[in-house]
Amino acid sequence: REKREKARKKCTLQTTLEERAKLPNLKPQELLSFTKERLGEVKRQVPVPLNSYRAGILEIENQNPRESMSVTIQPFRMEFQEGAQTLIEAYLSERWGYLDTSLNPDIRDIAEAYREGYFAVALHEGGVIGTGAILQETTEAARVVRMTVANERRGEGIGRKILDALCEEARRRGYRSLVLETTETWDSAIAFYIRYGFRVLGRWGGDCHFELDLLPKE
Repeated sequence: REKREKARKKCTLQTTLEERAKLPNLKPQELLSFTKERLGEVKRQVPVPLNSYRAGILEIENQNPRESMSVTIQPFRMEFQEGAQTLIEAYLSERWGYLDTSLNPDIRDIAEAYREGYFAVALHEGGVIGTGAILQETTEAARVVRMTVANERRGEGIGRKILDALCEEARRRGYRSLVLETTETWDSAIAFYIRYGFRVLGRWGGDCHFELDLLPKE
């Protein structure tokens, strides 16, 4: 009887994992809700250490079933102009509810606007799904701008990959820190930058201002 009970529990858990693997089209939050519900059912049947259960949920919150290794970060080239511009304009329209192209002249000619800086794109199967750039702020600091990830690809760690590339390039250029700002009411973006390691400098002008030290920790 004990062997039959163990086999039943194993089958229940395997079914949960197989069902989750068959859901590539779910958005991250939908996947999280589904997994919490199904793991709750399994937990009632199989004793699961609480810390292990939480670790699994946190991993699902930060990852998407898509293969993240298929996303690459590359320096901007002219062939990426249309894709990058379209992505940023879509984000601006989504964020603010309208698009005033006169306020964003840099994205109409990215190669020229960021000639002295560095503009990176996240690519998946040849398409632009994310952007990010740095521009000189001072002799020792660079400013992060144009951080954008396609709406349907958020929650997959793409933003972190872009920031990793920007940090690497900033260090290569001899900068000691990165600074950036985002709207002070945009809680998810603020949380993302804090998790990455940025510290809040303050809030003014309706924005939250950050700094990241690029020097190695002693």
